[in-house]
Amino acid sequence: MVSMVIDVDASAARDHAFVNRSAELLARAFHDYPEYSYLFPDEGKRRTRLVALFAVMTRYCLRYGRVIASSDRPEAVLMYLPPPASIRGWAMVKSGAFGMLFKLGPSFLYRQGRIISVISRTRATVVPSPHAYLFLLATDPASQRRGHAAYLMRRLLEHLDGSRTPCYLETSDPANVGFYQRFGFVLVEEVSIDGAGVTVHGMIREGKGRIQ
Repeated sequence: MVSMVIDVDASAARDHAFVNRSAELLARAFHDYPEYSYLFPDEGKRRTRLVALFAVMTRYCLRYGRVIASSDRPEAVLMYLPPPASIRGWAMVKSGAFGMLFKLGPSFLYRQGRIISVISRTRATVVPSPHAYLFLLATDPASQRRGHAAYLMRRLLEHLDGSRTPCYLETSDPANVGFYQRFGFVLVEEVSIDGAGVTVHGMIREGKGRIQ
């Protein structure tokens, strides 16, 4: 069971210890995730490249969004962007994206560009505005089935329901769809990326939806 939950302060973006713990957790949790398996097909190099990518994502959300963690360790982490939920290129650079790109190489840029183009089109056509964007949610594989992810989701949705703010997310793992449906998310779009073996599932939850 979850014993505590913390809202991580934006100053943690400069806390290398928390950023590294978050990035390592996310790399373990998403190692076999379809989208990241496509981005990093070399399984031997995937872990270190995921850590570099998730360190940037963690710093970005600490600065421009909100991060909720199960503890200082943490066992699970949730990151989201409040309205207008935009991902800005210069802000990504300030969060370390420029240096990351040198580590990940041109093939990553090409593959990521294909995924981003699909995601951007989906959000533009099916997502209400304004909305929040669930950026990342993950539990360390060693801490799964203890209620961490569900508890963090409840914290997020209670906050959004206070202002009747819709929430949007994508997942490329069909096994996750049922989990999000439990919290009132509705599947609104499924888009396959040609030749990638990845299908993006877009899901929306209106504010004040019922949590089962």
